[in-house]
Amino acid sequence: MNKNMLIFCGLAICLPVTAMADGLDLDKQLNGLDIETEVVGSSGGGSAGTATTSTTQMLQITNNADVSVTCELQPRPAEAQSDAPPPTTIEPGEQTSLAVPGKYTGAPLQAKLVCEPQ
Repeated sequence: MNKNMLIFCGLAICLPVTAMADGLDLDKQLNGLDIETEVVGSSGGGSAGTATTSTTQMLQITNNADVSVTCELQPRPAEAQSDAPPPTTIEPGEQTSLAVPGKYTGAPLQAKLVCEPQ
């Protein structure tokens, strides 16, 4: 195999992981706080390329504000309300990861992140 073919194969293998990471439609209500969010990966099993997977996406939240904040990840009506993680407190300079609730089909998940100062 030549070098270009190896690069192409490597990118093709990474494509399903990238598509899954982008499968989140996140509405943010940060109330003026300096908060960063990033979909950092997943936990659980499942296979990429299937219509439904048991893999759960994780949202990493970093508090860059000077105050403690309480953040809550609220699933949209189409998602599983009962699987929503409880509100979490994040100290200044700290970060946490929350599981994104919902049914993992081919469509992007929808959720709202609400953060308020304590």
